[in-house]
Amino acid sequence: MPETKLISAQEVPVTSGQSLAAVFSGEPGSVQLQSIQTPVPQRGELLVRVIGCTLCGSDLHSIEGRRSVPVPTVLGHEIVGRIEQIGGG
Repeated sequence: MPETKLISAQEVPVTSGQSLAAVFSGEPGSVQLQSIQTPVPQRGELLVRVIGCTLCGSDLHSIEGRRSVPVPTVLGHEIVGRIEQIGGG
């Protein structure tokens, strides 16, 4: 398995209206922290500030190249967060 490089969130600049996401591009062993546009919630949606997120075994298989997923993608679906905004309407 390729070696996975860990980097600190402090190494990625994030400006107002932006969020930080760990994006998997399909290259085994590579997950990149990227600054992305923070979405605006629409009617029936919530914007949640992620406090903690874990990767399950299936996510790890994807990172290791043993499971195919559409890319680019943000892995991790076991999330603890705080509601920041409720979509209008």
